[in-house]
Amino acid sequence: MTWLLVSLGIFVGGGLAALMFWRHPRISAGLGVGSALAGSLAAAGTGLRVLISGVTQSSLPGFLRKLDFPALYIDQLAALFLLVIALLGFFASIYGWGYFAHDRRRVRTAFFRFCWNLLLAGMILVVTSAQAILFLIAWELMTLASFFLVLHEGEAPASRRAGWTYLIATHIGTSFLLAMFVILGGAAGSLDFRHFTAVLSRGAVSPNLVFVLALVGFGTKAGFFPLHVWLPEAHPAAPSPVSALMSGVMIKTGIYALFRLFSMLPQPPPFWWGTVLIALGGVSALAGVIYALAQQNLKRLLAYSSVENMGIIALGIGMGLLGWSRGEALIMIAGFGGGLLHLLNHSLCKGLLFIGAGSVQHAAGTLSIDRLGGLYRFLPRTGLAFLAGSAAISGLPPFGMFASEFLICFAALKGLLQPSLGLAVPALVLLVTITLTGGLAVVCFTKAAGLVFLGETRDPELSPVKEKDRRLSVPPLILIAGSAMLGLAAPLVFPVLGKVVAAVIGGPLSDSLLLPSLRWIAALMALIWLMMGLTFLIRRGGKKREKSTVTWDCGYIRPDARMQYTGSSFVQPVTSTLDPLLRATHRVKLPQGFFPQAGEFFSQTGDAARENFYQPLFSMFARVFGKLNAIQEGRVQVYVLYIALALLVLLIFAV
Repeated sequence: MTWLLVSLGIFVGGGLAALMFWRHPRISAGLGVGSALAGSLAAAGTGLRVLISGVTQSSLPGFLRKLDFPALYIDQLAALFLLVIALLGFFASIYGWGYFAHDRRRVRTAFFRFCWNLLLAGMILVVTSAQAILFLIAWELMTLASFFLVLHEGEAPASRRAGWTYLIATHIGTSFLLAMFVILGGAAGSLDFRHFTAVLSRGAVSPNLVFVLALVGFGTKAGFFPLHVWLPEAHPAAPSPVSALMSGVMIKTGIYALFRLFSMLPQPPPFWWGTVLIALGGVSALAGVIYALAQQNLKRLLAYSSVENMGIIALGIGMGLLGWSRGEALIMIAGFGGGLLHLLNHSLCKGLLFIGAGSVQHAAGTLSIDRLGGLYRFLPRTGLAFLAGSAAISGLPPFGMFASEFLICFAALKGLLQPSLGLAVPALVLLVTITLTGGLAVVCFTKAAGLVFLGETRDPELSPVKEKDRRLSVPPLILIAGSAMLGLAAPLVFPVLGKVVAAVIGGPLSDSLLLPSLRWIAALMALIWLMMGLTFLIRRGGKKREKSTVTWDCGYIRPDARMQYTGSSFVQPVTSTLDPLLRATHRVKLPQGFFPQAGEFFSQTGDAARENFYQPLFSMFARVFGKLNAIQEGRVQVYVLYIALALLVLLIFAV
């Protein structure tokens, strides 16, 4: 616990120091980045120690107990998320160091480093809080720090709109959390988490009401569809290090909070909880990957992919809840364990993909897929990591996501074989969803990686620059290596996740039936890596026989970059089939005459939830509350009268 407090002190102190020395960019950068790295290492050490030892840490130094400081608590669930936050925070901080190395806006960059450290400290406090007030303060600190980070490039109106969309959406979610904690705290007479179990056990508060409030509040942060509307807006507007941290770990705090709620349950949850999560996860996974397919902005595509993968995590958790409610231990541990393993893999993969997108923007000055192409020759290390990360996040072997999706499907197959129709139907829905999502994800990331890094540059005005700063190219290589290791080490990692699940449900679990399958998967992945390595060595060591000749040019004498697939044309067979769901806007101007000079095709895909629900709803609120503008007289005397009348009403009410 001492090292956790040290890490929090390093984050806050280093961020303040970086802000104070804004006039000296090198000193400010050294203090900000150095404190972020040191604090991340201290937090990672604490989380790793608790995970390995299994010893819960809840004690505080004596002077903090005398000050009645709110309790901190690190069990294995908190330790797992603490480790993920610290590791991705460490590598994203290194990348951010290089990302802003040539930024001349001294005050803004120093403030960025201050907010960066506060975001890391806020996330760590969220997963270690054992008291509702401290949890909400940490939750708000995390939200406000990330809001200012999203607005770092706030000159553009789109960036400001994205920042405010994020702030409003997350505060709507926070209002549901506030209601949940008020209900639980009022019934318990205390805001300590350990007292909430007693309240739920004696029926003083309906667990179903608590679950619904938590699902909306935490689901908004996690980006479940249709609560995701802030996510595809904030990520393209934010700097790439921020996008990597937000998508890699910040949205995972919503998953942590759901698991923390499950740990407070005195008995297995109702069956419908798991059914709701499977339905929500299925919709999120399919909607996320379908909308990702239609995007032409690389970071917006990655943002919708995060919605998809949060849906897959929800599918695993939902299957785990179904197994828990029916007393099926194998389904429970496979579902929960698969969801947690997918969370770990997604943190690494999405972190490296957003970092890669930032390097693309640095090199080419744009994120438009239709303008990019051929960047592999300029960004070989980033390109290699991005191509591997695209395969990994599509669930392909030999990367870790293949193992996590296998576990989730294993839980569904076990459920499908049960005689209970109530368990078999959600399991079948899960399997169909995973199958469709996996296929569409392969198409989506073939488009993203292939059109950006392979072929030729589509826009002749672009002149990409080569990568020179290793701080930009090394972190994604380390992260993709971590994803590969998670696949190979799945038989070693899964028992640790089993202990985390056991800490949540409050009882021992056996994973012996799953370990043989995971060992076979690890052996298969090792064989694939060996074959790939041998193929590389053979090709590199053999004699190269090159012969130059004319390519088949389809009747064109001089093929150029315009003849390549664009992002829209590459996925057109899929998006045209899904157009009733996407409802894309098309504008076509066909070539005219015997000697046509020009044609035009424009396609834009909006977000159905935003355009059909949120925008009409908030427009209605704007019209209704806009009528209250008449009471804004602009005179101080009238405002004093309002205050006096309000005090009079309160006095009458009190009497």
